[in-house]
Amino acid sequence: MTVPRGLRAVSNGELRNVTTAKGGRTAFSWHSAEPMASYLATLAIGRYGITRSTARDGLPVYTAVDPAEKDASRAVLARIPEILRWAERRFGPYPFSSTGAIVDRAAEVGYALETQTRPVFPGAPGMTLLVHELAHQWYGDSVTPESWRDMWLNEGFTTYAEWLWREDHGGESAQESFDALYENGEKTYKDLWAFPPAKPADAANISGDPVYQRGAMVLHKIRQAVGDDRFFAILRGWATEHRHGNADTAEFTAYVEEQAPGEDFDGIWEDWLYGEGKPERP
Repeated sequence: MTVPRGLRAVSNGELRNVTTAKGGRTAFSWHSAEPMASYLATLAIGRYGITRSTARDGLPVYTAVDPAEKDASRAVLARIPEILRWAERRFGPYPFSSTGAIVDRAAEVGYALETQTRPVFPGAPGMTLLVHELAHQWYGDSVTPESWRDMWLNEGFTTYAEWLWREDHGGESAQESFDALYENGEKTYKDLWAFPPAKPADAANISGDPVYQRGAMVLHKIRQAVGDDRFFAILRGWATEHRHGNADTAEFTAYVEEQAPGEDFDGIWEDWLYGEGKPERP
């Protein structure tokens, strides 16, 4: 990407080359070594402040921050290596050859996006949002859903990652998050029980509350059924089994059943994953 003098072009992967072109324009060459779904590609052009550092084993960390968001972003972005160390314990090896973030000045956008290796934030992210988007590097980026109907495999997993982060860092347990959502979740998420997480009504609903919140609840029901050791082995194994590929809901349910032979998951699939309305709680 060639941009006018004073601007920077930031994309996925690793920055391979920066050259000055005719008239003082600058050419930036980026390279992504791993497969990438088309919706995860990004190009950001601006007067970003650039920070280069490394995480574990020399993993490059490249952040690009709009000057207006510099002070508000500094402390939280400095915790990217810490989040990755935690996530690798929970989800398995980090699946890419670099990491980082792009923080813009675009509050009106209203959402962040898990663009591969370098999530985009419309302003300085909070810790929970940063955890969510980095967890997407495993669930959504490396393992990408087969179709929009499988979006809960992205968002349910990364919402559950938020629950796990709180649980592991002195906050409420995942069980408490589940209980609060079941008892009073519709006060915060008015459409919580509007449709099943694996059956959004149409593509316009792929970012609906059930995809995120009920998706996380499905994972917690699996955890309750199989116990912590097997559950976290399932999370890591799923990310490994489909690394840099596509997968759908049927493949996930089959994988869970294979990893926990003898367990009966029919009630979880029927009531929590595909069932209409608020499930009865045993």
